[in-house]
Amino acid sequence: MARKKVQCVNCGFLSRLPPEELRIRAATSPKDHFYGEVTENGRQAAAKEITPLPQGLLCRRFQWNMEVPTGQTESQIFEILNRERECLFFIAYQPGYTPNEHRELQREKTNQRTILRASILGAAIGASAAILAQLIWALFST
Repeated sequence: MARKKVQCVNCGFLSRLPPEELRIRAATSPKDHFYGEVTENGRQAAAKEITPLPQGLLCRRFQWNMEVPTGQTESQIFEILNRERECLFFIAYQPGYTPNEHRELQREKTNQRTILRASILGAAIGASAAILAQLIWALFST
């Protein structure tokens, strides 16, 4: 089954580094609190190819990276943000949520699916065991 095509500009993992972090980022290891939300206005500007773009854009799931200095033109950045692609990590952007909060939302959905699958599997095994027990009872009770 083919995955739905998505755009990075609509993803909750589209992140930015605060300007002060852009300067020291190269000398430090990444820390979760450095990742900030790209606001709705910033996303609309990127979708419509309005300049200037926020500096330090990156994918929080590390599918691509545009930290300054990038050496890329804004038109190349717009192309990356707006290109339709298949992405395993995509989660629709929820205004007001940080990239880390989007990750928590994704974890919750994954956990709910896992619990549902385990419940269905448990019910199927239980039903199969009950049917098997009835068959065995029927064979030995005659």
